[in-house]
Amino acid sequence: MIISTSKVDFNVETVGDIYKETPLVFLHGFMGSLENWNQIKLQFNIPIILIDLPGHGKTHFKEIDNYSFTDWATDFKYILDKLNLNQINLCGYSMGGRLAISFACRFPMIVNKLILESSTPGIDNEIERKNRFETDKLNCTKIMSDYTNFVEDWCQSIFFANQKQRNLSGWEAQQEIRLRQNPAQLSSSIEFLGTGKMPSLWKKINTLHSAVMLITGSEDSQYCRIAVECLKEIKDSKWMNISNCGHNIHLEQSDQFVECVKSFLKS
Repeated sequence: MIISTSKVDFNVETVGDIYKETPLVFLHGFMGSLENWNQIKLQFNIPIILIDLPGHGKTHFKEIDNYSFTDWATDFKYILDKLNLNQINLCGYSMGGRLAISFACRFPMIVNKLILESSTPGIDNEIERKNRFETDKLNCTKIMSDYTNFVEDWCQSIFFANQKQRNLSGWEAQQEIRLRQNPAQLSSSIEFLGTGKMPSLWKKINTLHSAVMLITGSEDSQYCRIAVECLKEIKDSKWMNISNCGHNIHLEQSDQFVECVKSFLKS
């Protein structure tokens, strides 16, 4: 279904009876879509909500000049209101995790349990954040000038080094999703919601009301370090570090990812 706000037309999918019990919402990563969870959702017997993030898949920005993390949180709350939901469990991967944290900090009472896969509360150092903003701007230019080449370069990142060997069919499906993106929409997603534009939430995550599960891959040293720091700041949090895995745990070690999430939701 399409749920429209003033700035974005959101593509939303529901699985099962979302009023029978607290639904689990999945938010995908950059260059992904709700289809990234196609195999994962089949392994749960609970109601699930899937959303294409702004500028991704079938979710499109309208003719706008700006969009903020506050806009995102307000829009997501609007979506939940349209679905008549006042409580969810929320799982976000990478970019989706950043958006999940942003929402949970703004509307803490709505999120029962928060699952953050390879994600961050932002960049606290102002100089580093400005540098990342410049990198994001450069990526916008690359996307618009030669999107196919951008996808190829993106796949060479150390974050994704062993995905193809560990889950060929999952990697191929991911590539297809990436190549189907609308470059102009994707460029806007980085411009508006890139890591360089994200306000640091490091001083706010200690106010979260939800229990938090941090999931990382053991080969992703950057996000392992972030998880260690998050554990110090988030009152009710735990960390699962999955062996033989990089940035995308739900693709590289899907069974372990699903087991972690199921166990956390039952706890």
